[in-house]
Amino acid sequence: FCWGVKDLDLMTKVLNKKKLILSGHPKFDLCNKKYVSYFNEQKKKIKNRYGKFLLVASSFVAADGYIENDIYKQWIVRAVDKKLRKIKIKELKNYFYTDQVYYENLINFTKKISIKHRNLNIIFRPHPRQDIEKVKKRFNKKKYKNILIIGEGTITPFIYACEYYLHSGCTTSLEAAALKKKIFYLKNNWKNGKVLYSKFGITINAKNNNLISKFIA
Repeated sequence: FCWGVKDLDLMTKVLNKKKLILSGHPKFDLCNKKYVSYFNEQKKKIKNRYGKFLLVASSFVAADGYIENDIYKQWIVRAVDKKLRKIKIKELKNYFYTDQVYYENLINFTKKISIKHRNLNIIFRPHPRQDIEKVKKRFNKKKYKNILIIGEGTITPFIYACEYYLHSGCTTSLEAAALKKKIFYLKNNWKNGKVLYSKFGITINAKNNNLISKFIA
């Protein structure tokens, strides 16, 4: 099952085209105007509870995960051909390091927004592979009272309900774009950022948190 034409073209290089189906992605399809009412009830409850809020989507699986990184690395390495394992180990070392750096950048940036906009509720959504208890320890409850760490359920109704959306390379930003949300992309050096995420919303870096304040009413 392929998300789009480019996905289909890529997969035809390694698989028989007859085995592939251009299906789209159900999550993106649900952002279509025809289905927008599906989340109306959940959207209303979220809005009533949190008001106008900033949704922060974490996409980092190599930080604060349920599985310890060493075990996670071993699992990935064992899944590839033996001839490629040395290369994969090197790739993973870089990936896990940079993933941690970008994750901490997102956390620190969120904290700065919290202090600058005390009256704005901020909902921080961990990645499904992240341990929410570990994530909670990143934020001091007394200092960042307006930051709420919420992991249960799917993120989609929260995207529907949010006023602003912040990410640092998350595919859920495509849902936010389809729903025409005010999107902020905290820039990183992953290739996807250049070819995809910088194409929509407002691109910001870790130092210019003042820029986001211009757009938050």
